Amino acid sequence: MQDFYVLRKDVENASERVEEIRASASLQLLEQELVDLESKAADSSFWDDCAKAQETLLALTDVKDKINFLNEFKTKVEDAETIVKLTEEMDSIDAALLDEAISIIKELNTLLDRFELTQLLSGPYDKEGAAISLTAGAGGTDVQDWADMLLGGRETEI
Repeated sequence: MQDFYVLRKDVENASERVEEIRASASLQLLEQELVDLESKAADSSFWDDCAKAQETLLALTDVKDKINFLNEFKTKVEDAETIVKLTEEMDSIDAALLDEAISIIKELNTLLDRFELTQLLSGPYDKEGAAISLTAGAGGTDVQDWADMLLGGRETEI
């Protein structure tokens, strides 16, 4: 029974997180942007400037993906909430239902983490590479050892 209460709390937390993400992503603005981009893509002079057309199509794909992710998050959390409600109404706890809800919540949390990271890294230069240099500087062998641990003892391309 304890697992059920933990699951119910996890579902509540996931539901709050999904609502926060959906609110911060401005779903209505995204849907309006989708309509605007689709109307641009439907224009007869759309392909006159190929570079601008490619940019518009890339933006269109990004907006569609973001909307699909936000809707998928809501669907998954609703599925988990439904399982919790069914379990509350039943006289006995069905382990298979609980396992399904647990897997939904784990998958949802992974997707939410990935989405939040992509939102953080959505600036104009975030798709580019980066060069990072770690130098021990003054501090002795401990600092040098720490820098070597970070780099794995060699130059690393991330």
